[in-house]
Amino acid sequence: MMTAETLVDFCDEDGVIGAKVSMNQQGIGFSSGAVDLMPELLQNLLFSLFKTSEDGFFLQDEDGHILADFRNGIARALGVTVKYDWVTQIVSMLGSNLGLESSAVRFFVDSSSDDILTMMDPDGVIFLRLTKDFQLLTRINMGGSVSGQDTIARMSNRALSRITATSRQRGYLTQMPTADINVFLNVGQSHSVGTFSRVALSVGQALGNLMLGHSPRGTNYVNTTTSEVYGPVGGNILVELVEVRQLDDGTLSTTSGSFGETSLSGWLNMAKTLHNQRLMTENDTSRAFAGACPGVGGKSLAQLSKGASPNLYNHIITAMQGIKEAADAAGKTSRLCGITFMQMENDGSTPYDTYYPQLEQFYSDINTDGMAIFGQTRPPHWYFYQGGGMYTSDTNSMAASRALLDFCDNHPGLASFVNPVGQLPNPVNPDGMTTISLQTAIAGLAVMWVV
Repeated sequence: MMTAETLVDFCDEDGVIGAKVSMNQQGIGFSSGAVDLMPELLQNLLFSLFKTSEDGFFLQDEDGHILADFRNGIARALGVTVKYDWVTQIVSMLGSNLGLESSAVRFFVDSSSDDILTMMDPDGVIFLRLTKDFQLLTRINMGGSVSGQDTIARMSNRALSRITATSRQRGYLTQMPTADINVFLNVGQSHSVGTFSRVALSVGQALGNLMLGHSPRGTNYVNTTTSEVYGPVGGNILVELVEVRQLDDGTLSTTSGSFGETSLSGWLNMAKTLHNQRLMTENDTSRAFAGACPGVGGKSLAQLSKGASPNLYNHIITAMQGIKEAADAAGKTSRLCGITFMQMENDGSTPYDTYYPQLEQFYSDINTDGMAIFGQTRPPHWYFYQGGGMYTSDTNSMAASRALLDFCDNHPGLASFVNPVGQLPNPVNPDGMTTISLQTAIAGLAVMWVV
C-alpha cells in the first residue's frame, strides 16, 4: 500500500486517535484501526478489497489469498468465471442490494441509493456514508467531539433494556407469592393508612384477598397515638379485604371519619387480577393475597424506626405476627412478599446524609424481622413513590425525595420505583389512593413473574 499523508485526526478528549482522513497519490479517504476506505482500498479486519485498474478489483483475505477477482470484465470466484458489465451488472444480477452483514455491522451497495457505500450498525444507525459525488460522511466531528447524541442515548437505552430483561429472566431476588397466604404491607405515615381519604370505595371482594382484622389499618394510626401495637379490629383474624371508614379512635363508621380508602385494596386487587391473567384462570384459589397497613400518620422516619420511643416500629412487627398467627391457625403457609414504603412527608427538611442511612436501616430491619417471622430465605420486594414537592424544597435539594429514587437505583431487583406522588386531585384523595395502588400492582407484575 502506498504512503498516505494524514489530513485530519479524530481523537477523544485524551488525545487518543480513533480514525483519520488521509491523502495519497490516488486521492482522499478514511481509515481507522478496523476499517480503511481509500480510493484504491476497502479493508476491514476480515478482508481487503483492492482497485487495481479503472475497471477492476480483487478481494483477498488477511493472508493475501485471493477470494474473488473482478477485472477486465470477468469475475472469477469459487471456480466460476462470469463476464460482467462492472458494478451495475453485478447489482442488477444479484438484486437491488449487494452487501455483507454480521451481528455488528452491515455494509451494502444500493443501486437506488444516493450512496456508493453505506455502513450501519444493527440498530439501523448509519455511521459512515460514501455518496455518489464522493463525499465521505461520518457521525464524528473534528476535534474529537461526537455528534449524534441521539445515537448514544439510543444505544444506552438499548443496553439498559437488555439489563432489565436479563434481571427479570434470571429469577427471583425477592419472595414470590408461592404460599397459601401471601402477605403485603403498607408502611410509613399518613398516606399509608388512608388519612383524609374519608370514604371507602372498595366495598366488595371477589378475588379472595384478605386483611388482618376488620379494617386494613387496625386501630392505632393517628399521629397522637402512643400505642406500641397494631391493634387489629376484632383481633388476629383474616377476613375479606374490604375498605372501611374509621374515626380517629379506630371506631368503624359509615357516615363520618377522616380515614377511608387505603391503597391496599387497589394494590392487592389489581395484583391478584394480573396474577390470574398470567395463569389464565378466573381466580387462583390456591393462593390468597393478604395485607395490612401498620403505619402511623405525621411521623418522621426516625420516629417510625426500630428503637425509637414510643416503639411505633412494633406496629409492623405485631401486624406480621398477627397474620402469621391467623394463617397458622387455619393450617395455611404464609410468606411476606411485598412492602409499599409511603413516607418522607415529615422529613422534608432532613438532610440527605441523615435520611438515606435511616432508610437503609429501616429496610434492613423490616426484612430481617419479617423473614424471621415467616421463616423465609428471601426478602420482600419494596415499592416506592417519590415524595411530593409540597413536602420538601430546593433549599434542602429535595433530599428525602432524592434518597427514595437513589434507594431504588441502589437495590436493583429488590426495590422498584412506582410513580411520583401527584395523583389527581391529590394523593390523599380516595381516587389518588386508587391510582398509586394500581401503579404499584403494575410494577409488581414485573416482579411477580409466572409462579
